[in-house]
Amino acid sequence: MSEKINVEIFGVKGKAPEEAACDCGNGGCNDTPTMDEETVSLKKFFAEQGMDDKVEVNFVDLREEEHEMISEVKEFLEDGYTLPLVSVGGVMRFYGGIAPNQIIKEIERQQQESSEQ
Repeated sequence: MSEKINVEIFGVKGKAPEEAACDCGNGGCNDTPTMDEETVSLKKFFAEQGMDDKVEVNFVDLREEEHEMISEVKEFLEDGYTLPLVSVGGVMRFYGGIAPNQIIKEIERQQQESSEQ
């Protein structure tokens, strides 16, 4: 079996994604899931898809945790990208939200590339 692909969600615990904000001025409505809640949902999604043996999902709270990619995350934020940032296989791939189907496509692309090497 090949090594698990690491999916890391960089965000702020308890805060909704900026892209999900409504016009109410609260940075997201009460029914909008927070970044860490979306990460839990993503883990469940991969389990339902039978992919939990291929993918490891982690949430990195930018306010509280140190991480080897923090400097890269800061560069993305300075360039105007919004949280959450999503890294797949150690490469920043998505921003502003968590899209499970897009993440699966990226995982499959990376798996295809590694099998061709």
